[in-house]
Amino acid sequence: MFKVVKRLKEHFSGKKGIDKITVTIDANTDPLMDKLKEIREDVSGKIESVTLSDTPKFSESFIAELDKALNDYHQKQFKKK
Repeated sequence: MFKVVKRLKEHFSGKKGIDKITVTIDANTDPLMDKLKEIREDVSGKIESVTLSDTPKFSESFIAELDKALNDYHQKQFKKK
């Protein structure tokens, strides 16, 4: 939509008195909404529950990232004092 308005504005910008061009696109959204409803019904019937582990395990790279972020935060806090 933005590209259409931008191109029209560029096209007509040489003429006097044209400051703003508005384009309205009318589309029937019923087919899209019907398809989304089908997808939602298919998915909702298949997902029953999710089980999370009592002992979550994180990758070493993730832990290293958190450690670096914590160290950076502590350094910034120390510099403010």
